Amino acid sequence: MAALLLLAAGSAGAAAGPIEGNFESGTLDAWSNLSFYENTEWAAQTKADAEAKFGTELPTTIGPYVAATEYGGNDTVILAQTFALPAASSLNLSLYLFYESEAPISVPTPDTLFVKPGNQQVRVDVLKANAPLESVSANDILATLYTSPPGGPEALGPTLLSADLSQFAGQTVTLRIANATSEGEMKVGVGAVSLVATPLPPAPPAPAVEEAPTTPVSDGVASPVAHKLVHRLSTGAATLDVRLPAAGSLVVSDARRKAAVASVFDSRRTTAAPKPILIRTASVAVDRPQTVHVRLRPTAAASRLLGKNGRVPFRLQLTFTSARGAVSTATYKGVLVKRLRPAPR
Repeated sequence: MAALLLLAAGSAGAAAGPIEGNFESGTLDAWSNLSFYENTEWAAQTKADAEAKFGTELPTTIGPYVAATEYGGNDTVILAQTFALPAASSLNLSLYLFYESEAPISVPTPDTLFVKPGNQQVRVDVLKANAPLESVSANDILATLYTSPPGGPEALGPTLLSADLSQFAGQTVTLRIANATSEGEMKVGVGAVSLVATPLPPAPPAPAVEEAPTTPVSDGVASPVAHKLVHRLSTGAATLDVRLPAAGSLVVSDARRKAAVASVFDSRRTTAAPKPILIRTASVAVDRPQTVHVRLRPTAAASRLLGKNGRVPFRLQLTFTSARGAVSTATYKGVLVKRLRPAPR
């Protein structure tokens, strides 16, 4: 069957493949357009304007618009879209990337997308759908189309990048194009984002066997169940027992994390900053249904509160992804407890 180019209309959360990969509406409405510090932003530009801005001719496959950064100062800007990958398909994601930087390309160690001295980079990744958009953790990145090498070229002409996503067929993923600048102006452009899906032929029927078939084992979509919290009074940490329904991976994070990260990106926010994150994110993988013991470590903010009050209430988000890609979530409320030293007489 011929390959199918997926640029269908629909909601970003449910569409099979990226929407408006050619930015044909002249806007970025189908994309998440995030700025950490509100100095620089992504914007849609005509192909002609982009060629004049970057001083280069773009391939005929790009257009009628591209997405490009509008530099206004040191910042980190992210262009992202979450979409579903068709099941039972061979999948190839591709796009054109081009950039110019007035400062040498540099990547901090350890790597981060937040603005800090020596951070002048661009990267294009496919993330897990539930991963934080600023994450550079190998646990969150499914594929990398481009990442700036330290000391890399200060200019990149229109370059076709691609990644084979076939192993993630049937899953929902996030495409992220990120640009971090702390050393001076950097212009980044992207165009012709597309996903080509080639349906796989149906599997041949299984041969008949005389013995009775074994009972199939479901990987389940049941939510993880947290049922026991053990405190470590000397440090304020704790261990949470969580029952997992199948083989897969569990991510335990502070339920405030999503709101806290979103507030950094939201340029329209006028309310006070959210309360601090209290629990550090932890993850664990299993190869069968079992109970795991997840260590809950307080953040610096939680440690200060524990040292003052001896108790810190928290709420967790438990996200379980089965080995087959099914995702289920649950929440858990608890209290961290630390033994306080007697006040000196």
